[in-house]
Amino acid sequence: MSASELKKTVTRQPPVWLLKPLGAARRRGGWVVRAVVSALSLGFGLLPAGPAAWAQNVLPAAQETGALDAPRPPVGRLDGRIITRLDIEVKDGLPPEPSLTEAIGLQVGEPLTAARLRAALARLYRSERVANAEVRAVPDGADGVSARFVVTRQLRVAEVAFDGDTIFPVEELRPRLAALDRGDKITQRALLEGEETLRSFYRERGYFQAAVAARVAAPNDAARSRVTFAVSPGSQATIGAWRIDGDLKIPLSDFDAKVIRHPVGAPYSIEFIQSDVQRMRALHVARGYLDPRISEPRIAYDPAANRVAVTVNVISGPLVTVKVEGFELRREEQRRLLPVLREGGLDDFTLEDGARRLLAALQQRGYFFAEVEWSRQRLVGEDRVVVTYAIEPNRRYRVQEVRVVGTEALSYRDVADDFKTRPASLVPPSRGLVTEDTLARDAEVIARDLRNAGYLRAQVTERRVGTGLNDESLTVLFQVEAGPRVQVDEIRIEGNQLFDDERLKRELKLGLGDFVTQAQVRADLERLTALYLSEGFAEARIRQELDDVPGDPSRVAIVYEVEEGKRFTINRVIVSARGRTSEQTLRRFLALRPGERLRRDRLTQAEQALYATGAFRQVLIQTPYVQATSPTDALADVTLDVIESKPYTLAYGFGYQTNDGPRGSFEISNANMFGRLEVGSGIVRLSRREQLAQVSYQFPRLNLPRVTTLSDGITAPILISALVQRQARVSFTAQRLVALIQSEARFDAQSALIFRYRLQNVRVLDLRVTNPPLQRVDEPLNLGTFSATYVRDTRDAPLDATRGSFASADFTVATPRIGGSERFVRFLGQIQGYRRVTERSPVILAGRLQVGLARPYGDTQILPISERFFSGGPTTLRGLGFEQAGPRDPVTDAPIGGNALVAATGEARFPLLRNVEGAVFYDVGNVFARISDIGFGQFANSLGGGFRIKTPLGPLRVDAACLIDPPFFVATPNRRLTNFQLHITFGQAF
Repeated sequence: MSASELKKTVTRQPPVWLLKPLGAARRRGGWVVRAVVSALSLGFGLLPAGPAAWAQNVLPAAQETGALDAPRPPVGRLDGRIITRLDIEVKDGLPPEPSLTEAIGLQVGEPLTAARLRAALARLYRSERVANAEVRAVPDGADGVSARFVVTRQLRVAEVAFDGDTIFPVEELRPRLAALDRGDKITQRALLEGEETLRSFYRERGYFQAAVAARVAAPNDAARSRVTFAVSPGSQATIGAWRIDGDLKIPLSDFDAKVIRHPVGAPYSIEFIQSDVQRMRALHVARGYLDPRISEPRIAYDPAANRVAVTVNVISGPLVTVKVEGFELRREEQRRLLPVLREGGLDDFTLEDGARRLLAALQQRGYFFAEVEWSRQRLVGEDRVVVTYAIEPNRRYRVQEVRVVGTEALSYRDVADDFKTRPASLVPPSRGLVTEDTLARDAEVIARDLRNAGYLRAQVTERRVGTGLNDESLTVLFQVEAGPRVQVDEIRIEGNQLFDDERLKRELKLGLGDFVTQAQVRADLERLTALYLSEGFAEARIRQELDDVPGDPSRVAIVYEVEEGKRFTINRVIVSARGRTSEQTLRRFLALRPGERLRRDRLTQAEQALYATGAFRQVLIQTPYVQATSPTDALADVTLDVIESKPYTLAYGFGYQTNDGPRGSFEISNANMFGRLEVGSGIVRLSRREQLAQVSYQFPRLNLPRVTTLSDGITAPILISALVQRQARVSFTAQRLVALIQSEARFDAQSALIFRYRLQNVRVLDLRVTNPPLQRVDEPLNLGTFSATYVRDTRDAPLDATRGSFASADFTVATPRIGGSERFVRFLGQIQGYRRVTERSPVILAGRLQVGLARPYGDTQILPISERFFSGGPTTLRGLGFEQAGPRDPVTDAPIGGNALVAATGEARFPLLRNVEGAVFYDVGNVFARISDIGFGQFANSLGGGFRIKTPLGPLRVDAACLIDPPFFVATPNRRLTNFQLHITFGQAF
């Protein structure tokens, strides 16, 4: 059905209430009451109409049957009769929805009147589920009437597609059809506007002959249809002429190819022309004409030649001189601060903005009481304008101290992180900052924090800036009246029906006698709302108020007003499966079934799980109302619509590390293999020390039984992988062939439990160790291992964290029972933490602790060297070279690793320059031959510092470390390990 065909169905008639007789032979002398109502009539449709325009006249029923001479009874013959039968017929063949019965609102056994029928039709259209309705009523017995509603369902958008050579990506076209988003009503106006929007889009890009036509496909069971726009763009127009007229003060010859990059003969697009116009303006500004007037391009299209003539009117304006007086600023800094020099413009707003920027720059330098005024003067007899910024810097100060006085509940230290007013500092170097704006803002910060601490009536009564008599120091004071700290006197819950007061109060963290904070009150409100939403009350509304207790300003009553609304149960789960993803797969991710409570938390989990696959650009889950089943319960459908993203992803990376040299990686993955949201990937990683190739296949999830709250919503993807790796270690080279199966149980966004089975073939080459049990050069090592790893990550940014923590614990067991020939157990745990010295301090404290323990058992007497712990280098003990920690071979002095590892690091990171961060660190730890050898006296201690430069590839890190009291070599006792190491790499150490 096209937009033009849809238009033919739209009519507009005055209201009518008709009784038309039927032929006696065909319908036994009955009557038909018809009221065909278009969505237009109620204001929901395509054209405006009054609410009273209910009905559309139809052909007399007698003409339909041929009984033109049938008797015509009086009009009111059916009015008041009892409804004996009520039916709903859907014209498009779809099954009638239960919500239509509820919307009609008529019941068998009730009288039928014109007023009630009109009200029923009005409710139908307010439900937005029908586009047209026709009511037929015939007598049934002496006093009864049978009524049939014949409706045409309101179609809604399932998806928008495009046919033909669109030229441009559909991702660029689809967002322009705002009235045809998924779930929107399909109307003639929306289709016609969509066609015109696309035609306009193509015209602006030179396709003046573009033809666009919309068509609507047959609907699915949910009354949703695909809207397809057939596009025939035609040929792109070319530029036939360029005309620049007006009062030009720059020679036309200067508008060369560097300015007009789309000359005569080039393809036309309004974007091309506008970019050329911007370069015209930039040329004027560069020549000193800072206020040019350049018109919008005038476009004249010649359809016969398919060419465009472009005309631009230019008034160059006066030559402008900008002066900054009273304070010396380099010309480059003036351009950075003054929009008039950078972009042009002599209007008051532009010049005033420049004054504000100058003032801010002066205040940053300690001229807190500077004054900046601007003037604009046109020189008489000359076509010139002089703009002058007059600066009075006044005295230069340092903010010596910022204090909050009048209360012991809060000090400057407590709010310093949120303050704009700040004292002078050495790192980073600053004279501090204080202005009227910062004082006003920081007074609000103090009042907010006090109220959040329970001082609900706190206010800042005075802001003072004091200066010394003979020095340049400033003291900033905020005078505070905190008032009493308010406690909870009473908690009242009103309007609750399903849950009693005691059940709801168990959700609250604030109790009687607790100090009231706004944050805690909001959190309690959110907890109550979440409880209702998790029990199916999708429309629950809870309001909270604090009522004063008469005569006691230190106590309040917290009142929660609950509007539960209806409790919703899932009626149907409707999945629109388009593209490559199968409906069955989407339903498995949605994990919702008819008859279950409609829980918002489950909907959120499903949405997050679908987005997490990486296969979808948009996930839309809606819950349209169906009908009420009782005064307190209702049904709702759950609809899922998705827009797929491109399945293939290419990723590559580059890096550098001192001990490894340049590094590179390349990865290709498909996030939606076979339309089942299974992920296939391949990765290649290359460096001087490591070469790796890996292929993987991941099954999306395994639904675990919902037995406890902890297991609710857990997903467990299964990964199958195979890899080949060659890795050059400090004492040997290892070649590995690995096959693994892994399953991950993710409890939430921060924590996961990973189970992994690995079967490895390891060949050790180039061994620089003389210990016979470690010499496995000629015999491959087969390992069958099972491991369980727990990971919890709360870092704000994994690559450069400033707060949060990362913890992991891995336990591995190797046994011949699951393949291989070795027997050992191995544990490796670590915890990392990050925090600022104060909440908003620029100094970040970071720490890490690593503990590794391994022990062979059974017939295995010694741990294979490929499975031992090694440490030292740019990411571990930085005072040591790569893998230089721990025991050494008595003959070759090569490190041989150990069965135990303990390493700890403390680091302080602080800003130096805009994109440069400094760091000082202390590393301590070592590798030990046996677990029993662990001792503090054997630790290697390192002190060091460095800097990190922010780059698009991540922070470039340069660290220099000094090893305190380096040990002697075993084989050459007179030689010690070097006590200085320089590390250059990308990324933080941890």
